[in-house]
Amino acid sequence: MITIPEIQPIGEFMFPEKEVSALSNGCPLSIIPFGPEEMVRIDCVVGTGPLCQSHFFVASFTHKLMREGTMHHTSKEISEMLDFYGASFVSNTMDNHTVFTLLTLKRHLKVMLDLFYEILFEPTFPENEFELMLASERQSFKMNESRVSVMANRGLKRCIYGENGSLGKAPKEEDYDTLTLDQIRSFYQQYYVINNCQFFLSGNIGDEVRDALNARFGSVCFVDGYHKKEPEYIVAPSTEKKLFVPKDDSVQSAIFVGRRLFDLTHPDFHKVSVLNTILGGYFGSRLMSNIREDKGYTYGINSILRRTSKEVLSVIATQAANQYVHPLLEELYKEMDRLCNELVPLEELETVKNYMLGDILRSADGSFTVVDAYIGMTLEHLKLPKFYHEKTLAIQSVTSEELLELAKKYFRKEDYYEVVVGKI
Repeated sequence: MITIPEIQPIGEFMFPEKEVSALSNGCPLSIIPFGPEEMVRIDCVVGTGPLCQSHFFVASFTHKLMREGTMHHTSKEISEMLDFYGASFVSNTMDNHTVFTLLTLKRHLKVMLDLFYEILFEPTFPENEFELMLASERQSFKMNESRVSVMANRGLKRCIYGENGSLGKAPKEEDYDTLTLDQIRSFYQQYYVINNCQFFLSGNIGDEVRDALNARFGSVCFVDGYHKKEPEYIVAPSTEKKLFVPKDDSVQSAIFVGRRLFDLTHPDFHKVSVLNTILGGYFGSRLMSNIREDKGYTYGINSILRRTSKEVLSVIATQAANQYVHPLLEELYKEMDRLCNELVPLEELETVKNYMLGDILRSADGSFTVVDAYIGMTLEHLKLPKFYHEKTLAIQSVTSEELLELAKKYFRKEDYYEVVVGKI
């Protein structure tokens, strides 16, 4: 006879303890040990991103080109070395941070650290690689530019932040014509200095790993008198709440509805997350049940709390056949009105709570997932595991009465911008 284990409530989260340290030169270092695996992960976070650039594409081209040639290796040689040693190197940029991640076997750490150092501090930005990337990125941009979802997302940003706002300005294809290597090299020299970096070391960490990292990066000299110019954060929202962008050749229209909510540390965040999940944050949500399952207007509709470097946005996004745009919007706003006027039934609330608590467990499952969480929390000036403890308690304790009041505060349809791109 099979005995089914009892369902246990989620208790306190147990995360590996982060050690806050520094390299010999004073560069911040966070150490997150985990597991017996012979893997080491090094993340270098540089305090710069698209918000710091004075020309579109400079930030993204900079971090992508850095691995396309150094003082000692060509792009081809770098790729071959990573393949030969079974290592992984990736980089990505956010609003105001760029993260470089090296994953390697411990026995190959020294040679990979040397390569990591070259990419970070000795890139040559070869002109031929720049021209190849320019052509490739331009072609991708042209393809994406015609997608209604991309156009609607940019339109919503333009409404929320304004055409001249920090996150509201949208690039055009012509911006590739005026992008130069000199701009990229100047951007690199301005922001890619050890003063503007912090390191995260994770994996099977011993003294030899710490010493190797410190030997390679701890001797890099700080730049005397360096002062990073913080980017301006400009918000000049549109006075018009609705934006329609015609696209006569579209079979479907994209619909984006959204607004600014609050900053990243606001005390309402976790409980508003429950409200958002009920509305459109999982497959059994009200928007999915009504607009997809019942009405058949779309294949999928999602409501998310989008985190930027400064704040949280509420964004509802979907695509539908052109003839369904108006009825879909009617049903969307009906569901928002229901949240603002009716208590969420206890059974529905318990279902959403259980879903969200399970999702928290999934988000903290796996060594590298935990490292990603540590890095994300650090960049947002939040503390782990405190953030997860607070989120769990908020989900478990929130009531239907609280959600009704939060809905009246944050989910009123008149506070949202509506953007439609397509043919209606």
